Amino acid sequence: MDFNSSARSVGVLHLPHVVAPRAYASLPPEEVKADVAKRLDEIIARLTTPLPKVEPGVLVEKITTQAGHQAPWGTVELGPIDQPSIRFTGTDYAAVHDQFQQKFLDWGWGDGMPLIPPTKERVEAMLMGTSRSPDTVLTNALLPARGIATVRLVAVQAVMAGARPEHFSVILAATQAMANVGPDFIIIAQTTSPMTPLFWVNGPIVREAGINSGMGSLGPGTQSRANIAIGRTARLVMMNIGGAYLGTKDMDTIGAADKFSLVTAEDDEELADLGWQPYHVSKGFKATDSTITIVNVVDHGHVAGMGTPEAEGVLLEIADDISKVGGVGGFERMSGGIVMLSGDTSRILTRAGFTTKESIGNYIASHIHGHKETYLKWYGHERGKSAYVETELARFDEDGVIRGVSPQNITVLRVGAHAGKDEFYRHGNYATTVNIADWK
Repeated sequence: MDFNSSARSVGVLHLPHVVAPRAYASLPPEEVKADVAKRLDEIIARLTTPLPKVEPGVLVEKITTQAGHQAPWGTVELGPIDQPSIRFTGTDYAAVHDQFQQKFLDWGWGDGMPLIPPTKERVEAMLMGTSRSPDTVLTNALLPARGIATVRLVAVQAVMAGARPEHFSVILAATQAMANVGPDFIIIAQTTSPMTPLFWVNGPIVREAGINSGMGSLGPGTQSRANIAIGRTARLVMMNIGGAYLGTKDMDTIGAADKFSLVTAEDDEELADLGWQPYHVSKGFKATDSTITIVNVVDHGHVAGMGTPEAEGVLLEIADDISKVGGVGGFERMSGGIVMLSGDTSRILTRAGFTTKESIGNYIASHIHGHKETYLKWYGHERGKSAYVETELARFDEDGVIRGVSPQNITVLRVGAHAGKDEFYRHGNYATTVNIADWK
């Protein structure tokens, strides 16, 4: 259960709880009141029972991870990875390979797709992609299970995901970015929603490592091999070091294919032609720096585009689509996100006078909207009970529409083919950028 997993993540071994048959948020108020009344004595008893003390060194939870777990309240028991090596034998290579695949999946160490065996030779070759010592610790508390991420252990994940040594500094920087998010990373790694990190890369490393910033950069294909391997490694790091295993820490209700791999890049040369700043330059880095940025995303939208040469028509369609996906629940906080513009759209906008990404983001942000009728259907049961709901309702105009979110909620990137359509991801919280040079 999600509450138990969350409690153990912060060292609470026996969280008092009462199990209701259905989520209260989905029940009519009268049914909630009746059920609470029926369980009131039990609720009071749980709330007034002291928590048992957990002594240092006591096993808080048992999950099989490839990383150690050091925290004041206990440890996580390791699987066979604590052995110097794991050996598989068979009649031929195919049999050995099949045994490896099955065992790693049985131990929970895979993402469901075939893995590359992390042999000593392959891991050593991967380590050639950085000047850092294999024992360098990137973080000793990668959430949610507070795993210890060393350069060597990240290299193991990179090999299994099919990455190459030229990708490794980007992967290490991505791992550092996940750690730099801080306590909020648990919201990305351990939730009932399909939240996942979205990464994008800027600078010379895009070409050096063969990262696709053009056609299909977020999809399958040979051109996106580096993107896929980097993103897949990040997911394996989250699982095998951070402990974000499905059903143990990751409580995703339905899931999303985005969680396998989500890495793209900006085309700095085309940005120069457009006169737009690369993302990392807008954040104070030099154009010659190579960086990777992480954000938390949850909803993916496709903008048809290609139907008008009018810049405002394109932007209004993007704002309208974000409004439909974002909904009105937590309007200001939840709306907005990462807008990825194709070459055609970018040129239409620059010709119309949108000469900066900020001007584009401002226009989109000001036209995102929600409808009062929808809001009341969602939050109407809270009227008269919640000051927040009353404050939000006051923001709707006389036509029953709420318009505009903070421009800071919109990040514009130049991504994808020269011709074609646009995409966006909703949210874009917890943005953190890391200099890849730190990990070369």
